[in-house]
Amino acid sequence: MLTSAVAQDQHVYLTWKPVDNVKRYIIHWHRDGENHWNAIDMEANLQSAVTNLQNGVKYNFYIEGIAGSKSITSPEVTQVPKPRPNCSYPNYYGQTSFFCTQTEADAWLHSMGISPSMLKCRNQPLQGWNLSSPDCLYQAGDRYLLLLRSVDATFNPPPSIDSTLVPSLFKRLLWPQGNPFDNPERFDVKIIQNPIPVVGQVTKATMAATYRIIYHPSLSSRITCFKPREPKFNRFAIYCEGHGGASTEIGAETIDWLLNRGWEVVSIDMPLVGVNKEDISDDLKNIHDDFNSLDDGFQSPVGLFFLPVKAIVDLIYSQSAGNAPVVLMIGRSGGGWLTYAYSALDPRIDIVVSVAGGLPLSMRLKDREDDVVDVGDYEQSAPHVYNFLSHEDLMVAAGRRASFYIFNQFDSCCFRVRPDDEFVEYLRRRARVYVDHENHAHSISTQAYQELDEFLASTLEDMNGVMKK
Repeated sequence: MLTSAVAQDQHVYLTWKPVDNVKRYIIHWHRDGENHWNAIDMEANLQSAVTNLQNGVKYNFYIEGIAGSKSITSPEVTQVPKPRPNCSYPNYYGQTSFFCTQTEADAWLHSMGISPSMLKCRNQPLQGWNLSSPDCLYQAGDRYLLLLRSVDATFNPPPSIDSTLVPSLFKRLLWPQGNPFDNPERFDVKIIQNPIPVVGQVTKATMAATYRIIYHPSLSSRITCFKPREPKFNRFAIYCEGHGGASTEIGAETIDWLLNRGWEVVSIDMPLVGVNKEDISDDLKNIHDDFNSLDDGFQSPVGLFFLPVKAIVDLIYSQSAGNAPVVLMIGRSGGGWLTYAYSALDPRIDIVVSVAGGLPLSMRLKDREDDVVDVGDYEQSAPHVYNFLSHEDLMVAAGRRASFYIFNQFDSCCFRVRPDDEFVEYLRRRARVYVDHENHAHSISTQAYQELDEFLASTLEDMNGVMKK
């Protein structure tokens, strides 16, 4: 239940996950070694600062959730308050400024002449501004303030969470009033076939058909379904490209590679990118932060990235003639994030392959050059999601049968890791990881393709063995 305890100057900022039927939460804390526990009643809040602490001293915390006459408690978490200097990054991304302490954010507001009363969080007026204010992408006019206290240059493994609980929690964070998996009737989706298929540079298909998935008044997703020359029975791959352009162009090599191995492939682009550029409007120009304008404080705009993928999986299952298909989801860059994030929602995705697709938020400050910092695009850093469910949680939960994460140590773009990074060791205990130390591009190298080939072969062999038992 307790998600994180973040060190701040003379205080610790706590966040915890919502729990069904719990209407009241109590913070319990004390200095390490003491017997008496202090208690703070938080009612229905999901975050709070414990203040007036001494820097450099160890404190213990746990959360108690009250549900009627019953209560549940989280494991204890230890933290040491400390100053967090150099946590201010004004204008780090366009009109957005980033801070990992509320104190630094407050100082910036004063320097800009912006009153906290002008701030909106998830398009709702701010209810007070203090050390317990929620992490959020705050907006004041045309300026944005991203407050993310948990971002640090050191990877800290998240508190243990049962990966089987991730889908339900993720759904609740994205769609708290009903989700498209359990309440599909509330999410109107239409699929229309285009008269001319969009094949780009894909050359190994015998047949292609393009469809338009309409899932929002302002957003559609154009997908292309490719048939291989020698299809393997009931094998489907969903290829997701990132923000660099169209999947049928940038991802053509990977799509052809899959087609040559008998996979039926469905290509999909990110919203407002590639073949979906047609949806760009005056209200949705920026492929990232403009999604914040669609936030009503309840349903998260992050969920809009997943609705067209769900429509694809529904389509695959509807055409499988009663035989459970093998579904592989593979993506590069932002498409790699979409791959592991969506797969953590939908157990129908058997195999996950993410190529240079994401890092824990705690490593974003480490993965930077000089003073340039990037804590992720809107959909990868929205605090109302990632303060309660980490990227690490999603990566571990992704893929019902197996998952494979490819990183490039010297990637020209982003998501650089070393083979001996603590995060890599953490992920290797739960998934297959390959760190390419020779590829300097934001791509899949020849060696990585060989690793991928072996991974898919062994995974499919294991799956066939399970099915025969």
